[in-house]
Amino acid sequence: MQYILDGFDALPTNPTEEEKSNVQLRTRVREMLEAKGYVQSQDRLTPGTFKSHVAYEDLYGTTAYSAFVICHPTVGITRIEPHQQQVSGSVDRKFPFFLLSAQKAPEPNVLLLIEGKGHKKAAFDWLCREARECQSKQIMCKDLAEFELWL
Repeated sequence: MQYILDGFDALPTNPTEEEKSNVQLRTRVREMLEAKGYVQSQDRLTPGTFKSHVAYEDLYGTTAYSAFVICHPTVGITRIEPHQQQVSGSVDRKFPFFLLSAQKAPEPNVLLLIEGKGHKKAAFDWLCREARECQSKQIMCKDLAEFELWL
C-alpha cells in the first residue's frame, strides 16, 4: 500500500524517516526473496517468481501499489504488504486500513509484514486476530523473521 509516483524505490525530495525506513524494508524483502531463489517476472507469475510495485484498488477506491506479489510454491499467489515502524508512532492506527485494503486486493492471499517495535502489541494482536477471521481470503500477519521462515 505504498503510494510512490515515480519509480519503485525512489524517495521524495525530502523523505521522512518513515519513508526511508519502508524503502529499507522493501529492499530487505527483495534480498530475502532473491536469496530463496525467487526471480522477478514481467509476465505471468509461476512458482518461485515475483513482481514488484503492483497496482490494485485500495479501500478508498484509489490506485495503490503493493511492494510485491509472489507465487509461493505451496501457498500460491500472495500479495506482500511490508510496513515498518521502529519508534512509537501512528502505524498501528493504520492497521484497519491495511486490513480492509487487503480484503479488497485481488489475490487470494495477502501477507501483512509488520516490522519494528513502533506499534502497540495490542494493536498488532488485534490485526492478527481480525486477519485470521477473514472469510474471503487468507490474510497473514508476520514480522520479518516469521516471513523469512514462511518463504
